Amino acid sequence: MAQIAGFKGLLFDPTHVEMDKVLAPPYDVIDPEGRQELADLDDKNCVRIILPEGEGDERYEHARDLLKTWTEEGTLVHDEKPALYRYHQVYTRPELGPDPVTRRGFIGAVRLHNFDERVLLRHERTLKGPKVDRLKLWGTTRTHLSQIFTLYS
Repeated sequence: MAQIAGFKGLLFDPTHVEMDKVLAPPYDVIDPEGRQELADLDDKNCVRIILPEGEGDERYEHARDLLKTWTEEGTLVHDEKPALYRYHQVYTRPELGPDPVTRRGFIGAVRLHNFDERVLLRHERTLKGPKVDRLKLWGTTRTHLSQIFTLYS
C-alpha cells in the first residue's frame, strides 16, 4: 500500500493576487496560445513558472528567478504545517455533454518505491522529452511545481 504524508505547500497568498487569474491547468494540456492567454491574465500567473519562456536551459533559470522573487515578496508562501490538500478540478468534456465534470482528489507526498515492488503502477507511457523538461525544471527550481496524477480506490 502506498504511504502518503502531508507536506508544507508553496501557495499563492490570496491577499497578493486574484486567485482566478494566477492558476492554470496542468502544463501538458496548455498549448502556446493558451499559455499566452494565461500569461496575459496576470504577471503572476503560474504558467510563467510551469512553462517558462526563454531559449534553451535559460528558461529554467528564469522560472527559478521568478519563483524566488514571488516568494521573497510574499506572493507565494509556505504553509506553516504539513497538510494534505483537497483538489477539485472542474472542466467540460463536450463528448460527455454540456455539464461540467468535477475530478476530486488530494495532493500529498508519497513514498517512492521501485517499480518491481508494484506499489505504484504506471497508468500511461510517458515520453522522454517531457520527462527531461520536468526534471530540468525541478533541478533548477528545487521545487515540485506540478503534481503527478495517480489513481486510487
